[in-house]
Amino acid sequence: MAAQLDGFRSSATLESIYRNDWSLIVRMLTLKLGVVEEAQDVAQEAFVRVSSRPDHAAIDDLRSYLFRVAGNLATDRLRERQRRRERDRVDVTAIDLPDGDPSADRRIASRQEVARVRTAIADLPERCRHAFLQHRFEARSYTDIAAEMEVTESMVRKYVLRAVRHCMAAIAAEDDAHG
Repeated sequence: MAAQLDGFRSSATLESIYRNDWSLIVRMLTLKLGVVEEAQDVAQEAFVRVSSRPDHAAIDDLRSYLFRVAGNLATDRLRERQRRRERDRVDVTAIDLPDGDPSADRRIASRQEVARVRTAIADLPERCRHAFLQHRFEARSYTDIAAEMEVTESMVRKYVLRAVRHCMAAIAAEDDAHG
């Protein structure tokens, strides 16, 4: 019976923490993660993890423990996000033309143009470059890229458009300088 009461008291304590500290936990996680919806997911996961521990009734400061669990889960999310970005990063230097071009002069000119585009892409701000490479070379949708980058689809479109304009301007400037 005492174990049941401890479990009941602990559940009541968790319920009290949920009612009184939910918004505080979500704000803390939002500061760490940058996205309210993800912060809410992590907060919910923290409550579920703590409440599913068989020994959670024995935890002296359940509130502090819950905050620590939530913070650790957020850190895990940030690490996963970074691993995903590194895994999805496209190497700009790998962009190349096939060797099947019939004219040697055209092949040389094309390779020079690719080199100018590589340089222009490398000059882009990181987020703009990432959105552009993911869309144009990985054929990812604006929606997928927006979700990954945690920006709006409209922002991804602007990044891609900015990158295209930048590359076109770089090629035009190079053509003007040589011709």
